[in-house]
Amino acid sequence: MFKALYTTLLCLVGLNTANAQLSTDSLKAILNNSSDPKIIIENAMILGDVYLYTQRDSSFSYLELARKLSENTKDTQSLIKSTAMLGWSYQFTDPKKSAEYIFTALELVEQSRFNEEKEFVYNSVGTHYRLHNDLDKAIEYYNKSLALNQNIGDSLGLAAAFNNLGIAYMMKAEYDKGIDYWYRSLETKLALGEDISAAITMSNIAIYYKDIGKTKEARDLIEEALKIDLKYHNMEGASKSYITLGQLQKQEGQIQEAVESFKLALATMDSLNTPFEKQEPLLELIAICDSTNNYELAYNYLQDYLEVYKQFNDQSTERVTKELQTKYESSEKERENLLLKSQNKDQEIRLKETEVKRKEEAAQNKVQAANNKILIVVLVAAILALISIVWVLRKVRSAKKSIEIQKLIVDQKNQEITDSISYAQRLQNAILPSVHDLETSFKDSFVIYQPKDIVAGDFFWMEKENGHIWLAVADCTGHGVPGALVSIVCANALHQALYELNKQTPGELLTATRQLVIERLSRSNSNVKDGMDISLIKISGNTIQWAGANNPLWILRHDASEMDILPPHKQPVGQHPAPVDFPTHTFQCTAGDQLYLFSDGYPDQFGGPGDRPGGKKFKSKRFRRTIISVANQPMTDQKKHLQKVLENWMGDHEQLDDICVIGIKIA
Repeated sequence: MFKALYTTLLCLVGLNTANAQLSTDSLKAILNNSSDPKIIIENAMILGDVYLYTQRDSSFSYLELARKLSENTKDTQSLIKSTAMLGWSYQFTDPKKSAEYIFTALELVEQSRFNEEKEFVYNSVGTHYRLHNDLDKAIEYYNKSLALNQNIGDSLGLAAAFNNLGIAYMMKAEYDKGIDYWYRSLETKLALGEDISAAITMSNIAIYYKDIGKTKEARDLIEEALKIDLKYHNMEGASKSYITLGQLQKQEGQIQEAVESFKLALATMDSLNTPFEKQEPLLELIAICDSTNNYELAYNYLQDYLEVYKQFNDQSTERVTKELQTKYESSEKERENLLLKSQNKDQEIRLKETEVKRKEEAAQNKVQAANNKILIVVLVAAILALISIVWVLRKVRSAKKSIEIQKLIVDQKNQEITDSISYAQRLQNAILPSVHDLETSFKDSFVIYQPKDIVAGDFFWMEKENGHIWLAVADCTGHGVPGALVSIVCANALHQALYELNKQTPGELLTATRQLVIERLSRSNSNVKDGMDISLIKISGNTIQWAGANNPLWILRHDASEMDILPPHKQPVGQHPAPVDFPTHTFQCTAGDQLYLFSDGYPDQFGGPGDRPGGKKFKSKRFRRTIISVANQPMTDQKKHLQKVLENWMGDHEQLDDICVIGIKIA
């Protein structure tokens, strides 16, 4: 069943929007007209999968229908499949429900002999663990899936298992293993002639190469993926390839070519009639126009972005409302017809009984007339009672329908907010250096980056310039979305001060950055006092230059048992009543010296033992002692210890602020 189902889905993926609608309509027609449970189950699962990324409520409904029907007909194989698919689907909206379905499917499949279902369930369990960052368990189940695919000779399943193992190892920062599995997945897909699927893997590898600065390799792969997408008219894949190509061109400074690629992505999405997908290229174009000071065009693209987003959500709400109304009116009409038939039948029976009694009891006409009057009164009362019940039911159903519609609207708005914040996270991640870049520059180092919300006001920044390495930890005003917006402004200002204004010492860089931040945040008439606290170092061999705005630098010499503390300048990178230029401190380091940069999130976290309401602060002194206690260990072990200490300290207390800590050991 799985292979048949997968083949059907591959056919649907290759269709354009209009044809895909025809295909789903055909599947619905088969489902509604068939009385064969197996056909209903199979088509319901296909529809559930097709609607997963576009109409999630419909997807859940179809998959739940398949699961219940499988359970009622004791179809164990389909029950395992539909339960696992529900677990896979709910991972996007309800992690708890997702886990319940996935592990129910695992329990069922372990007692069965269905190897294909085991492969799918093991893959789902692995993905569940991967999403919860338990990468060792994820790899364990991906390897189980891989072994089953090898046993049953499912090459397409092998390609999927290779791909998932690649993702898991990438997340573990074991990049060589990750890229090896991705290339094995790619080779398998190409050997099978699964060109469209191969193009997806090419895109994944290209994005990784883009992130680590291997621009040529990334360009070669994404251009090949785009060629395949266009050859097979896979315009959805082509639109995503155009976006990645544009990002690479932008990274290489080919701004005009990048603009053309993003425009092609928009045109492709117009042909697919997928307005929601247009947000990413529109945001890229807005960023380019803003960086080139073309504010009028940036504003126009922003209007387009807001319009397509609003249009998409309005259409979704209208469609859901009409579907609910149609279902309600059909149900109400059917119920009224049944009620009318029932009333007519009752009346006919009573009239016949009355006629028989008249003929047989002629002598009792007067009594019978009185009985008839009583009967009519009772009948009228019954009809009036039924009418009252109908009226009440209509009111209840009307109220219920209104509540359901309002719930759908609220759910939709919540989803909009979550999607917007998640996209903001992607934008913020674009300004952060990768952990791989940091590890390449400093062999023994760590980063603890733990936002309070999805996005953060804290960020870390690194640039390599003319043989020098610049490294900073910054804490912007606020956290969550407001803090993230300020962090993007501040990170761009740092970049501009370094590369455009050519500032060469940390003090000069922070002074110039302050002016840029004030200018950008004071374009409106409102009095904006946002900015950032920061600890910034410039490393040139064994010479270290440092400047700090409200955030210190800690130095632990290789032969010392106490920290050297460089106190910060007591002013932010932002508005201040008496601003002065930031000073630069210069000192020498030797091999084995350790430097620590951090925001105030870790030492200011509340928690600890005792019954004090709200707990107490961790504080800087305890933070220093914690670091010194593990200073002789590798940086990776120091990171684990600091995370464990923080977790134990917090206990049941809520995280109060974003947390960012960087430690490096001088080689």
